Amino acid sequence: MLAPGWGIGDWVRAELGLVTALGDTTGGKFDLELRPMFVLAPPMVPVYGRAIFAVTNLLNSPIVLAYGAAVGVGISLGGIGLFGEVGILPRSIAGTFVWILEGRLGVYYLF
Repeated sequence: MLAPGWGIGDWVRAELGLVTALGDTTGGKFDLELRPMFVLAPPMVPVYGRAIFAVTNLLNSPIVLAYGAAVGVGISLGGIGLFGEVGILPRSIAGTFVWILEGRLGVYYLF
């Protein structure tokens, strides 16, 4: 996921993520999704929360809307940081409600 964003004050960031979805089974399809997100990250505290909204199946139909949340920890020094988070995005796929659990590790740069 690539997620450029903009700080809104000291506590809140708005981000727009572009996610690639790789088919995990034979016959699976490559796809993209957009994820508008809001991050609540108090200064001087390594824990943050993220509200996630997703528009999935941009290349294949039907388009599915999803929403969820994540919590994570992060550290930074000089604008470069590391983070780890776990999130959940419930969604309805082909009429069946499923819970998608995600884990992410990454690097970020603040400028």
